[in-house]
Amino acid sequence: MSTWYEKLKFDINPLDARPNPSLVGLDQEAERLKNHIEKGELCFLNGLTGSGKTSLLLKVQNELKRYKFIYLDAQDLPKDFNLEEELKEQRNFFDRITFRQFPRKKPVLLIDEFQSTNPNLVLEARGKWESQDSKIKAVVIAQISKYLKNVSESFKDRLGSRVITLKPLDDFDMKKILEIRLYNEKTRFNYIQKLADDAIDLIIKVADGNARRLLEYTDIVFDFHHRSFEGINPVVKKDTYSISYHAVKEILERNGVSVIDFQKETPERKNANLEDI
Repeated sequence: MSTWYEKLKFDINPLDARPNPSLVGLDQEAERLKNHIEKGELCFLNGLTGSGKTSLLLKVQNELKRYKFIYLDAQDLPKDFNLEEELKEQRNFFDRITFRQFPRKKPVLLIDEFQSTNPNLVLEARGKWESQDSKIKAVVIAQISKYLKNVSESFKDRLGSRVITLKPLDDFDMKKILEIRLYNEKTRFNYIQKLADDAIDLIIKVADGNARRLLEYTDIVFDFHHRSFEGINPVVKKDTYSISYHAVKEILERNGVSVIDFQKETPERKNANLEDI
C-alpha cells in the first residue's frame, strides 16, 4: 500500500519530523552558534524537545566544512568510551598515511543530551580544548533543561554567558514551515492549500510553537485522509476542496491530541462560557 505523500507525488515524506538542517525562524541562533565555534569557544545550546537543537547542529555542520564535527549523544555512549580514541578515529585517509595522530581538520565536539554526560568525559573534553596545543577547536553542549547539574562551578564560569536558548516559534514561522514543506516541485502545487485557513491556525495553536509537533500533527491529518478515503481521497485532486477546521479538530482528537484549549470561539462556546461565568 502506498503512502499519502507518494499519492501526492512526493519522493519522501515532506512532513518527516526527524532533525533537518533546513530551518525556519532560527537564523540568529545559527549565526551565534557559528560565531562561538569560529572563535573556538565553549557554548551551551538548550531548548525543549522538538525545538530544533539537533537540526541546528546539523545546519552548522553543513555550513562549516573546514572543521571536523564529532557528534556524541551522551545517553548512548558506552561506559568505556574514550575521547582520545574517538578523536583518532576521525582521521581521514590522508591523515593516516601522513601519520597524523589527530585529524588535520580541527575537531568541534558536539555533546547532545548533556545532562547524561559522565563527569570524567566533561573533564577530558575541557582539558583537550583548553590546553595550549588544543586538540579540539570548540565544544558545544546541548540539553533540554537550562540548568547544568553535572558540572563544576568553574565549568559554569568558563561557559559564562555563551548560552543559546531556542524559544518557541511564532505563528508566522510555523506557517512558513508548512508552506516550505508542502510545496511539491514536481507538481508545482503547494498542498497547504488543501487545509482551510482556520484549520491551519488550529494545528499551529495546538503545536504551541514546537516545529516537531507541527509536522507530526499535519502528517496525521494527511495520513488520515489517505487511509480513510483511499482511491477517492479528495486531497489528491487539484480542486477547491480543503480540509476543514472541524475535520482537523476531530482527526487530532481521535489520535489523542487535546485541542480543547485551542478551539476557536463559536456562538455555542461563547454562550456556554457566559453561563459558566
